[in-house]
Amino acid sequence: MFNNYFGKFFIGIILLHLGMKTKGQEADCLPHVRVHRNTVMNASSGEDLRMECPVHFCSDAQPVISWCKLDDSNNCSPFNRSARTETHWQNLTYNTGISFLNMKDVSTNDTGQYRCQYRSDLSHSIKIIVSERADITTTLYEKTEKKILHDIVNVAWIVLFTVLTVVCMVLFGCWALRDKGKTCSAPVPPLEGTAMQAMSGTPEVQSIIERAVETDSLTGIDEDYVNDV
Repeated sequence: MFNNYFGKFFIGIILLHLGMKTKGQEADCLPHVRVHRNTVMNASSGEDLRMECPVHFCSDAQPVISWCKLDDSNNCSPFNRSARTETHWQNLTYNTGISFLNMKDVSTNDTGQYRCQYRSDLSHSIKIIVSERADITTTLYEKTEKKILHDIVNVAWIVLFTVLTVVCMVLFGCWALRDKGKTCSAPVPPLEGTAMQAMSGTPEVQSIIERAVETDSLTGIDEDYVNDV
């Protein structure tokens, strides 16, 4: 019997020690939310949006997280849920998890600052900016215009490089011909026979040819050539 009482006493001390340890752990646990400061999310009208609220809690039960939206007076009013919004919870570890706020088909009216709350701990604001689709279209147009301009500049550089390459090759060829005692001038096409005959038929040309033959001043032209002309 003595051993039986001693065993119960020993078990009671162990249970008391475990209870005090558990109470100490709960006292050391501080539940809080972990939304980063200056969080900003952008969306366009008609898109879906999801906000996250990481939570550290101290009990085995799933924590109850509430969401609110700052009004014009900077008061965080309870978020009005609708068919477009829903919340759900995801456990990460035994004492951490994430509360999600899903918004479907957002509009510019959804622009604002949102917060999540667990017990007395209120998170930093999550800034939501919803823009019209026209803004997105304009942005895409501007990006396309810049890309086209960039392509035109690239083509211009390629053409300029090609022209400079051709010019350098021509200049190098002329330099090589000059070293060989040749010229790099373009050949002059000979006058057609009909044009020469038309010129020689004029009185002025005939007079010049006759004077040249008489004075022998035109080198390389004899009477037979003159008669042929």
